[in-house]
Amino acid sequence: MKPSHILLELLLFCAFTSLACNLTLLPESAPTGQFVCDLIENGQFTTYPVFEIYPGGKIIAMGKEGKWQYDPQKKVFTFSGDISLLDAKYKKGNDSWLVAIQPAYQANYQAGNFVNADEGKLRCYLTEADQ
Repeated sequence: MKPSHILLELLLFCAFTSLACNLTLLPESAPTGQFVCDLIENGQFTTYPVFEIYPGGKIIAMGKEGKWQYDPQKKVFTFSGDISLLDAKYKKGNDSWLVAIQPAYQANYQAGNFVNADEGKLRCYLTEADQ
């Protein structure tokens, strides 16, 4: 094989690898703003503001304040403090989160008729991005 073909193949391999990494990696900071989650209210499908993510690791969920942090090894956001959310996987393509509820709060979410609460998960979407 000619040296120029080897170099070209190597460059193409590097380019595709770089592109694949950029498409699959999650951000190390959360998108900030207000997120709503799907629920059923009086038999109607609707959304409800559930949490707000702030820069620097602050989160307000269901009126309570906590902290968020990103674990790049697990590609998961975790939450702490007096909030009902346990952790979340973020999907950058449509600014959505699949959020796990802390077991101690599960009954509250089921009583609120959140669509995915039976599974202990909420699907939430960014509706108001911070400027």
